[in-house]
Amino acid sequence: MKKNIAVIMCVWKRLHLLETTLTMLSEQTDLGFDVYLWNNNIDIASDVDEIIAKPYKYNVQARHYETNIGGAGRFYMANQLANQYDYVVFIDDDQHFNKELISTFKSEADPATISGWWAWKLKTAYDDRIALQ
Repeated sequence: MKKNIAVIMCVWKRLHLLETTLTMLSEQTDLGFDVYLWNNNIDIASDVDEIIAKPYKYNVQARHYETNIGGAGRFYMANQLANQYDYVVFIDDDQHFNKELISTFKSEADPATISGWWAWKLKTAYDDRIALQ
């Protein structure tokens, strides 16, 4: 079965959230995806590798980098993977999502389209925001 979605997530400081996020992905109703981690923190590389060595219901791999380029790493990785997948999804390690996340993304996907969803409504500035329900 061809997996047509690459799920990309950056890792830096919040290592304690990684296993929770990977477990939530294992609970997806549609497992037609692979997970790629862009690790901006070489000091935690062995910890990341230990976490991803656990059995998940999908393929997961990490790429470790000595230079922290922040969230831009996921765009670089998406460019590297573009020819291997139909779609690329970015998630954050502090997201909470239901079991239908991947199937929802697939149902809403349009070729050659960039779309996004952000869980905050800004009031006056980035720091002054409320969570969407």
